[in-house]
Amino acid sequence: MENSTTIPVGKGRVTIDRSLREFAEKGYYIIIRMETIAGPCNDVDCERIPVGIVETTQRPDPSFKVFAGDGYFLAIDPPVQMYIDRDRLSVTLKKSPLGKLVAKGLIFS
Repeated sequence: MENSTTIPVGKGRVTIDRSLREFAEKGYYIIIRMETIAGPCNDVDCERIPVGIVETTQRPDPSFKVFAGDGYFLAIDPPVQMYIDRDRLSVTLKKSPLGKLVAKGLIFS
């Protein structure tokens, strides 16, 4: 069995590491969504910074686009899908040594 699975998302792609196989076997969707966090400044005009959030769920938001491949179900927030497609991103999803789900290569420009 391969170490990872690659799912095309428009002109980009999402590679799912084998460390996430346990979620696929339990029937969970892997979710990628965008959230904004406060910037480093303290004033009212401080720009919010977009970040990618990776999590799992059994029922994704109906507005998310669903992709499938090799037993994985991937649900992506429409703005995140637009960035992956438009910028031809290669995003890798995996589990960190501490067990947190992370996305490498997800850039919002």
